[in-house]
Amino acid sequence: MTYCGVVCRTAVLIAIVGLAGCSSRPVYRAASQLCIAQGGTYSHATQQCTFTAGAVVPAQKACEDLGGIYTQDVQRCEFND
Repeated sequence: MTYCGVVCRTAVLIAIVGLAGCSSRPVYRAASQLCIAQGGTYSHATQQCTFTAGAVVPAQKACEDLGGIYTQDVQRCEFND
C-alpha cells in the first residue's frame, strides 16, 4: 500500500468520526477496525497494527493519534464530541 493510500484512508476515518461527533454519545471503534481501515493487520495478542512496509504501531498510539481514548481490556477506541 502506498503512503497516500494510508493517509487517504486515515482522512476518511477521521471524517467519519468527526461526523459522528454530532451526537451527544461517544462513538466506539474496535482497535482492529481502526487498523484495518488504515491498511494494516491487527494482532489481538500484542494489541499492535502491522503495515506491509514493516511499521508496527501500538493500538493505543493509533487511537490517541486520532483523538480517541483507548481502553486496553476491551481493545477499543472511544471518541467524544
